[in-house]
Amino acid sequence: MAEAKAKKKRKSLFEYDEKGHPIKERWELIASHTARRSCITNMYLSGKFTVPQMMSVSGHKKEEMFKQYVKLSLDEYADSVASAAGDGLF
Repeated sequence: MAEAKAKKKRKSLFEYDEKGHPIKERWELIASHTARRSCITNMYLSGKFTVPQMMSVSGHKKEEMFKQYVKLSLDEYADSVASAAGDGLF
């Protein structure tokens, strides 16, 4: 929103690359929502907390919505399947 106001005044809050994309500091790309998602994922991966405990921290009321916040890589999914299998798949 601030950038749009600056453009109206023919000013810019950011530098732009040759493709017209704003060049920003890494910290400018992080929002509180990013931190919330990262916290939930890290809590989940630690294995120290139950889903209700994590939901109480994150403020989610429905487990379906909470599960959307847990972002695992393909390697993390593979590790969770391997650990659940224990001695073997069958």
